[in-house]
Amino acid sequence: WDAAQPLRPERRQFVISEATRRLEQIRPALGMQIAELSGVLKVIRTRPGGPAWTVGIRVNDTVRAVDDTALHDVDQFHALIGRYRPGALTTVAIVRQGQPVDLRLRMGARITEEEYRALERMAAGTVVNGDEQRVQEINIHADAVHSW
Repeated sequence: WDAAQPLRPERRQFVISEATRRLEQIRPALGMQIAELSGVLKVIRTRPGGPAWTVGIRVNDTVRAVDDTALHDVDQFHALIGRYRPGALTTVAIVRQGQPVDLRLRMGARITEEEYRALERMAAGTVVNGDEQRVQEINIHADAVHSW
């Protein structure tokens, strides 16, 4: 395969379709795990370098709300976060040592912002040499959460 040769139409369409499929599967991520403990939502894990950790959310913080929507259970939390796109700004209201704290953060994802933007470009039909390999190399299920 010669990188200087343009992609054949069917290969170009494959790249567009694959990029679109992958974008549809990407979910926003905060890089934290919560659990309902004693009737409140507690942070039980944060991923170093992830969005939550980056803004200072720590284990044992109580999560009260996301963008002024009060949280009642873990399923509601996940449903609410799932409405956002990676890169969206949000405010997470927590309680730490009895004190309310509002923290502003940008949703991350399991891929980098640069990879996400490349998938958006490809899905929109702008396909360049090397994209056929690149679209297949972007691992949307990686065991990582990237801050944006």
